Amino acid sequence: MAKFVNFIATASTFVAVIGPATAQESGASDWSFSADVYFWGASIDGDTTEGDEIDISIDTLLDDFKLGFMGNLTAYNGNWSIFADLIYLDVGDNATQNGSIVGIPAELNTDVDLKGYISTFGVGYTVLKNDTTHLDIIGGGRYLELDTKLKFSLTGGGSQKYSQSDSAFDAVVGIRGYSDLNDKWYVNYYADIGAGDSDLTYQLAAGFGYRFDKFDLAFGYRYLSWDLNNFEPFDDLNFYGPYIGARFTF
Repeated sequence: MAKFVNFIATASTFVAVIGPATAQESGASDWSFSADVYFWGASIDGDTTEGDEIDISIDTLLDDFKLGFMGNLTAYNGNWSIFADLIYLDVGDNATQNGSIVGIPAELNTDVDLKGYISTFGVGYTVLKNDTTHLDIIGGGRYLELDTKLKFSLTGGGSQKYSQSDSAFDAVVGIRGYSDLNDKWYVNYYADIGAGDSDLTYQLAAGFGYRFDKFDLAFGYRYLSWDLNNFEPFDDLNFYGPYIGARFTF
């Protein structure tokens, strides 16, 4: 699986937002490409396998941001498309929050260090295309790999520590598309759902795009969630927040 993740990371380094870009029309035997780079202001929350709560806002994460890459590459040929979206993150946090230790409410000092990959990839097929709307059905997979270090300390004393590396692979199906509002503005949308190593994973994204001569500006909101199974140290994990990015076609 590690070799597979390295392949996805290498392929996605060319680019990257979720959802279809407005690729140039081409003949059935020709390929065209869409590449976006974007910033996703994602907050993180979830529950650990020990019953502790994680709730970290984006402004807190940015204070200790170490390294990240977010990108997507889509290749089109007629009604078919291939896509790969990659997030690489290395973030840390130290914060005081209200939470729980083994289910007991308490004020916690939380140290979090997350490092890993999230990749959603697959194929799409166009089921609706007219002057204003383009809609694809998609099928593929999502891979999550995290190296997690957590420390919870009670303000009055006592602490718990976790250090764990784990991964999860899930099959997903969904839709993606865009609808023009006029010749410059459009709405884009994406939704998928799946399962496998996780009990359930799903993703929702919606936003707007504006076409410039050389690129599109895209912005919106994205939610990505897992109900995990045998994934340490999390029972469930959620990333959510606004995104903004630049979209190129060639």
